Amino acid sequence: MTQSNTRRGDRLIQAGIDLRGMEGCVVMLGCTQTEPHTPIVLPPATSIDAPLYVILEGAAAGELASVRPLTPARNVRLKLAYGCNPGEALIANINDGRDGTVVAFTPNGAVGTFRGIAIAEEAGTDGQLILARPAPIGLLVITG
Repeated sequence: MTQSNTRRGDRLIQAGIDLRGMEGCVVMLGCTQTEPHTPIVLPPATSIDAPLYVILEGAAAGELASVRPLTPARNVRLKLAYGCNPGEALIANINDGRDGTVVAFTPNGAVGTFRGIAIAEEAGTDGQLILARPAPIGLLVITG
């Protein structure tokens, strides 16, 4: 089977919100109600959303942001909230106003379902652009 009209590599996609200064944050693909056929990127809103891109260069809402697809074939630098150690699963941070950053998944944390998106390849501290390997880990569940 052959495929045509496909794209590989970095993309320019319209920012759904102001993404300036959010380089290294993860975003997901979406659309607006007024323009349902126009793709936009925005930070994940829930713990099970699937952010499939990292911001390379942010943009104002409605402008084109440069994003890179998350693929296991290439490690990336993701903006870290708090800290992590090598080998820890990373999930999107949606709880403290730093949307699009990633945090280490800690099974002793809050009860819920979370989408694992990458594995830390180095130790990191709050605010660092951490080296990570995107990985389709899937849903991680913590029960009470």
